[in-house]
Amino acid sequence: MRVATFFLTGLATSYAFQIRNQRSNSLQKAGLLSSGTGPKSLSLKKHVVSSAAPSWIAPISAAIILGSNLVMNPLPANAAVRTSTPASILNHDYADPLHPYCHRKVEVAPVGATFHYSGTSVGLKGDSVLRGCSPDEVKLYKLRKGEFDGQVLVLEDGRFGISAGDGIHEGVWEPKNTDNTNLGYGDVDGIRWNDGNKWIVQSQAAVTKNTKTGTYEVVKKPVFTTVGEGIFYSYIGFSTLAGASGVANAIERRASDGKANRV
Repeated sequence: MRVATFFLTGLATSYAFQIRNQRSNSLQKAGLLSSGTGPKSLSLKKHVVSSAAPSWIAPISAAIILGSNLVMNPLPANAAVRTSTPASILNHDYADPLHPYCHRKVEVAPVGATFHYSGTSVGLKGDSVLRGCSPDEVKLYKLRKGEFDGQVLVLEDGRFGISAGDGIHEGVWEPKNTDNTNLGYGDVDGIRWNDGNKWIVQSQAAVTKNTKTGTYEVVKKPVFTTVGEGIFYSYIGFSTLAGASGVANAIERRASDGKANRV
């Protein structure tokens, strides 16, 4: 994983320097920048902004490197809790193992003291039968929407908890690899509720069908899928960067050609 990160970092850095050198060569050919210390070097101060890499190269490269680094080497779970806000930790779409395919969304208010839940279920409200929201179940029992509000809590161990104040929807943020209760899904991030169920961050979950029972099950998304998505988004970022730099170079060549013709 770290080899891939170093590769992406080096690629982005070398690409930025390549663009910078191309721009400098273009200015020298147009007579706008001297490579020596003679009289023409006086024009360096006037055109120094043009001789450097475009201002958008650095932030885009940094974003691509950071994104790929977080995918390949995610921060330790306890470090994320200590340094993050309730919104950055709790704001997710979730997968509910007790209700596969049903939507679960938590949104923390900007001040971080309250949250809003919205989601879907099937059947009558209060039905004790555990059902999911697969197409067949929706067709049989009809889809319905639900929502409620609650408070965001800070526990003694520094983790965030949420409570609707009804004695039922009482949960705590449980980062992956910190669970010692053996209640399941300890290797993924999510909200552990007081009944033992755990809502899993949607991006880390997948739904599969049990061929023996015919029921749907929420499982951890395979690691190769998560890493593949990270590499794909990094590729898209580099492609966007290359396309943008190409446009910038074309504009600069036209400006340089025009300046040379006027001289």
